[in-house]
Order: sequence, then structure tokens, then C-alpha cells
Amino acid sequence: MSYIFNITQTQAIEHNDTRVLDFKRADFNKLRENLGKIPWMKILKGKTTQESWETLKSTIIKAQTNTILLRKKNKKSKKKPAWLHKDLSGKLKEKKDKYKKWKEGHTTKAEYQQIARICKDEVRLAKAQNEQRLATKVKDNKKKFLPTYK
Repeated sequence: MSYIFNITQTQAIEHNDTRVLDFKRADFNKLRENLGKIPWMKILKGKTTQESWETLKSTIIKAQTNTILLRKKNKKSKKKPAWLHKDLSGKLKEKKDKYKKWKEGHTTKAEYQQIARICKDEVRLAKAQNEQRLATKVKDNKKKFLPTYK
């Protein structure tokens, strides 16, 4: 007697179309210039506090939409470590592939161990170099030093 199981699973792909302000690409000088050209005294004269607030708010939001671009919000974006450079990430991917092939029986354990040893040494070296770079530049930019040890 044998049993056959057929399990099908469909996974819904979540699309995130949320847009947020992209302050890295914002033109703050243009925003200051646009807001500086507005004759605030003429616009707000004779209005109640609530009307003044609504006018101020709508004017600032209008200026903001003209100068600060929007970008899609990406929840899955991960910041990579400062020591992880392109060559090293390629080697780590190669190590991962070798591991999968070794587990499937397509390559030997020695081949996997060789690439694992190389990756281990390179990661250690990259971390040491990053720490050295941080130590030499800490006096110039103290803001970069603290986030590495959070």
C-alpha cells in the first residue's frame, strides 16, 4: 500500500505601492527659494487662526510636492555591512552554491571546505580592513563610527 500526496501551494505576491518622500534627492534650496517668494503677510492678513493654518499647510505641501520627489517604499531592502564588498559577496554566493551542490552529491566535501576556508579568511580580512579604516577616519567623521557598533 502506498500513499501519494500532492500538495499545491500558491503564494500571493505582495505588491507595495506605498510612496514616501525621498529626502536624499530633494532640492532644499529650491524649496527655500519657493517659500521665500511667497508674500506671507498679504496671504495671511485678515484670516482666522484656523484659516491661516490651513493656508500655510497647503502652501508648504504644494511646495514640497514640487521639490521633493517620491520613491517606492521597499520593506525588503536590507543594508549590507560596510565590510561586504562586491567581490566578497560573489565569493559568499559561490560558497552557498557549493554547499547546495555538496548536499545534493554533485561535488566533494573537500571542494566545499576549500571555498569555505577562503571565504572565512576573506571575511576576516575585510572586517579587519573596515575596522582599520574606521579607526583612522574617526577624527574626521564621528557619525560613521557609532552606527557600526549598534
